[in-house]
Amino acid sequence: YTLKGILYKLKGILYTLKGILYTLKGILYTLKGILYTLKGILYTLKGILYTLKGILYTLKGILYTIKGILYTLKGIHETPGRLLNTSLNASNYKIHSFTSEITNVTIVSV
Repeated sequence: YTLKGILYKLKGILYTLKGILYTLKGILYTLKGILYTLKGILYTLKGILYTLKGILYTLKGILYTIKGILYTLKGIHETPGRLLNTSLNASNYKIHSFTSEITNVTIVSV
């Protein structure tokens, strides 16, 4: 009975140590899970931020496109001769003829 009792005590100690080990392993995985959850929340917030930034830039782009179109239309409206019948000489960037009052126009740089 004494030898059997000692064996059971050793087996009990072994299972206790194994239980402590698994408990520590469980705590470690729980902390790792919390860490990854927080990291995930952080990346989600970062993603939302970048999405909002993207939407903002898209709206800004649309606004500038509309502004550009309006200025282009205004430019066409206010340009004498309405830029009809133009021909460009690529070698010296001179515009040869207009159908209106603009004559002898030279574009310095393109």
